[in-house]
Amino acid sequence: MLSEPDAVARLCTACGLCCSGVLFADVELEPHDNIPLLQQLGLPLKQLKSKTKLPQPCAALDGCLCRNYTQRPSRCRTFECLQLLKVKNGETAPESALTNIRKARQLAERAEHFLDQLGHNHLKLSLSQRYRRCIRAAEGGGWTSEQLETLAELQMIVHQLTALLQREFYP
Repeated sequence: MLSEPDAVARLCTACGLCCSGVLFADVELEPHDNIPLLQQLGLPLKQLKSKTKLPQPCAALDGCLCRNYTQRPSRCRTFECLQLLKVKNGETAPESALTNIRKARQLAERAEHFLDQLGHNHLKLSLSQRYRRCIRAAEGGGWTSEQLETLAELQMIVHQLTALLQREFYP
């Protein structure tokens, strides 16, 4: 069983899916989070009714690392994906978790590739938001058969990614 710091060091620094817009579209801030500091650090926060949210992908994400790690919001501090929990509890070997992380990252990259081909490369939006916009655009009609084939490939990849995330990442 890996210690928590060792598990975080091995898995989180190889993953970043919780911050990249793959697992979540946004992070809801807690009342005790220092909103002015987060804004000063360059994080574009959104106010929705009584909730403040940090859109994903996070502006502080650099590869798989957080540039604002010591000042990150409380939900970012406390979130542990299922892969991390299983490794910390000795239920899964780190190598197995890293294999799942690689699979998820590869599927996300393939989805990004097809979204880019279909003109939905708004990198400040989460993967799910770009996918939904792409589907709405296709439903509007006027797409070529080539675009529709690309969309079908995208749908298969998103389905595979969603199944993997549900099974292996969401606690």
